[in-house]
Amino acid sequence: MNTFKKLMKEAKAHEMVLSILFAVYIVSGVEMPEMIANVVDSMFGQVAIMLLGLSLFLSLHPIAGVLAIVVCYEIIRRSADAKKPVIGYMPPVNKVKRKDVRGRKFPRTLEEEMVHKMAPLVKHAPGKGSDYKPVLDAAHGASDL
Repeated sequence: MNTFKKLMKEAKAHEMVLSILFAVYIVSGVEMPEMIANVVDSMFGQVAIMLLGLSLFLSLHPIAGVLAIVVCYEIIRRSADAKKPVIGYMPPVNKVKRKDVRGRKFPRTLEEEMVHKMAPLVKHAPGKGSDYKPVLDAAHGASDL
């Protein structure tokens, strides 16, 4: 207990206020605004936040410094969470942009023309009164389907 009192006597008033603000931010779970989250979620933003946390850790009281590192981690984590897409959300479809293709006539494509011109492999199945039976070659060890 004496060590804690000794540590608190060394802390300045602005460091105590900053420590209290850091603790409130960590506990509160406030969501990061999207505009700030876009900046922080970039590589440059993450490096800047970590450098800020490191400088606060080195310049402030040890307790405030540790809280500053934790707050920097929380800022980066919350900014990444703020940019995640909402699962199951489907944006509304504008009725003007939706194309109704049911009643439209499309020109025949080249592929469709070529398929139509091809000779069919089998036009009709053999009749019931046919007098031939299909012959299979040797299966060469293959199994029947």
